[in-house]
Amino acid sequence: MFHDRDPSEFSELIDTVVEKCLRNNLVNDQTYAETKTSGMRRRGASVRKIAAHLSAKGVDRDTIQNVLQDEDQHEKKTAVVYARRRRLGPFRNASDRSDRRDRDLAAMCRAGFSFEISRQVIDSAKDELVEFSEDN
Repeated sequence: MFHDRDPSEFSELIDTVVEKCLRNNLVNDQTYAETKTSGMRRRGASVRKIAAHLSAKGVDRDTIQNVLQDEDQHEKKTAVVYARRRRLGPFRNASDRSDRRDRDLAAMCRAGFSFEISRQVIDSAKDELVEFSEDN
């Protein structure tokens, strides 16, 4: 109890506030999912990681699928952003690159990228990834 009052006294007030928020579209899973997806993608999160995050936040499966339906086309660009941020593959010192290839692949796969996309990014030359720069 807070201040010697029973929390159940406030349940009607809480329900009224929640109902008002819903009525004024302040609680919108679709908008939340779209915004979160956009931000996570810019930081290099994989589709799998985004889906897991949205699910953990309580967004329903249909909304997640709706928001992520076109994300597969962005997956390689997102993988490049992730590799650049983590200095993996082509963004690593040339002297360490071949020794660290398997570790870099594993890091990409743990981040939720498919093996094929991870391999493409890790085995690419830096200049081959120009088309996937953050500015595009």
